[in-house]
Amino acid sequence: MRSREIVMSELKSAVRQERECALRVLHLLQEVEADRHYLELGFPSLFEFATRELGYSPGAAMRRIQAMRLLKAMPEVEAKIKEGSLSLCVASKTQSFSANASRSLPRSHLNRLCLGNASDRSATEKS
Repeated sequence: MRSREIVMSELKSAVRQERECALRVLHLLQEVEADRHYLELGFPSLFEFATRELGYSPGAAMRRIQAMRLLKAMPEVEAKIKEGSLSLCVASKTQSFSANASRSLPRSHLNRLCLGNASDRSATEKS
């Protein structure tokens, strides 16, 4: 049996790698959307591409697409996702909120509202 310290060290490393992989997926989805590769492959939307070609469930595809769009609109969230203070789920919800609120709020207010509250929700979500 391996020691608790070794298992915990490997687990923490795997979690860090998982976050880095999630960010890599978001960046690649940005590229696929920007270059419209999904159309070239015969898919009518990025969502259809993510579900049918990549095999994500509808919910998982939507979370990644919305998180990717939040990352595109607010690049500062990348550090929060990488450190684990912002989950993909909360990033997705934040993007939905931000898309609706952006019509009536200045960007500085929107950033503070979205990023401050999103980090608080992510911390609660972890428990």
